[in-house]
Amino acid sequence: MTTVAQLITKQRRFVRDFSKLTRETWDGDGSTLAFRTNDNPILEASYTVKIGAVVQTETTDYTIDLDNGLVTFKAASVPASGDDNVSIDFKYAALRDEDWLEIFNNVIRDIRDSLYSEEIDTTNITTVAKQNEYSLATISTNIVDVLSIAMRTSSSNPWVDLRTLGMGWKYLAEANEIQINPTFDVAGNAMKIHYLYGFDEVTATTEDVDVPTKWFNVLKLYMAAEYYDRIVPDKLTETAVVTKERTYHPAETVIRAAEYYRGKGDEALKKVRPPKRAKPIPNRAK
Repeated sequence: MTTVAQLITKQRRFVRDFSKLTRETWDGDGSTLAFRTNDNPILEASYTVKIGAVVQTETTDYTIDLDNGLVTFKAASVPASGDDNVSIDFKYAALRDEDWLEIFNNVIRDIRDSLYSEEIDTTNITTVAKQNEYSLATISTNIVDVLSIAMRTSSSNPWVDLRTLGMGWKYLAEANEIQINPTFDVAGNAMKIHYLYGFDEVTATTEDVDVPTKWFNVLKLYMAAEYYDRIVPDKLTETAVVTKERTYHPAETVIRAAEYYRGKGDEALKKVRPPKRAKPIPNRAK
């Protein structure tokens, strides 16, 4: 299983967003608390801050804004006067891991209706007497579609499709619930939900990537497209600094790269997109 961190490392290599190790030093004057690096954003867990030869403790002695490269010392830890006696060793790149994690989640949301897996759940939903709506949140929050619903009265009995019982149903995607009509008369009978679900978003780089390896190329291309979209503003700023002309945009090259990778992602997606499973037209719940 590939972790998000491993995927990000591969993605950095693909777009050549390599991290760079550097050191910056400043002169303390006994009163200045804030020092800004020339290069940023600073990568997570890559930095060491010192006053003289003494390593400082984050949150106790200082805080750091990784996006802007701003190191701010606490009043009790203000650097004394000295030449180059304040230093930070760190790595920086175009995007932090947090940004790449956000890109990954954006792509997962964008392709959720196109790349999905098929599952059957028989344990999370049971019948409730006189109830029309059943939330599917206990099964998944990423359900794309429901293909069929069945029920049985005991583990020794066969599953029976609701249609054969004269019951209609429909899936409400926005609410992630099914509506059934007419309602069940008896509570506690098991229900079988045959559904399609999209892949999970993540909250940390230590998590596993839920997407099968065969679809990684689609992820790679779409993530590259958003990467180039994100660095366009910086490229426009660099252009303004160098050319002094606000209307000259060599960042168009970066924009074209984003368009190129998004187009390649679309092509790759068409090749691997699973067909939507046909389902019988049910009696629709009213």
